[in-house]
Amino acid sequence: MMVSLDILEVGHRMILQAIKGLPASDWDTAGVDGDWSVKDVIAHLTSYEYLLVDMLDTVGNNAPAPTLTRWLRDRERFNTDEVTRRREKTAREVMAEYVEVHAETIDRLLWIPAEALRKDGTLPWFDEAQSLEDFITGSFFRHKRMHGLQIASFRDHLIHRDIA
Repeated sequence: MMVSLDILEVGHRMILQAIKGLPASDWDTAGVDGDWSVKDVIAHLTSYEYLLVDMLDTVGNNAPAPTLTRWLRDRERFNTDEVTRRREKTAREVMAEYVEVHAETIDRLLWIPAEALRKDGTLPWFDEAQSLEDFITGSFFRHKRMHGLQIASFRDHLIHRDIA
């Protein structure tokens, strides 16, 4: 469990570091990832934290949970729907939801024995050969890292723009 826990915390700190120094007025500026703003990317990451909560809840129970079911059905629509659902929220509200569900993710993870996390086939609806720890340390972390780097690059671009 320590590997998964450490990876989740590193990814979370990367996001917190990426938004550090970002002016509040630029949270809704498009261009971080296509038309998505920083707020949109955080909304997207929030939906993936809920997805991971569902995945953690399915360990030992092969039935996918609601967020996971929507993601499995149509990932592109899932992404669009989840970001759109949070559009009317303020950046502060979206960030608070992200932080809250990340804490819920950690809490769920702490209840799962390490051997269950490492057991191949714990994600039969996704990849029969993959363990949950593989998903967390591979796919989930890379996804969060990619978006964290996008946010940091966008933030740095805005800061340099304002200096010039």
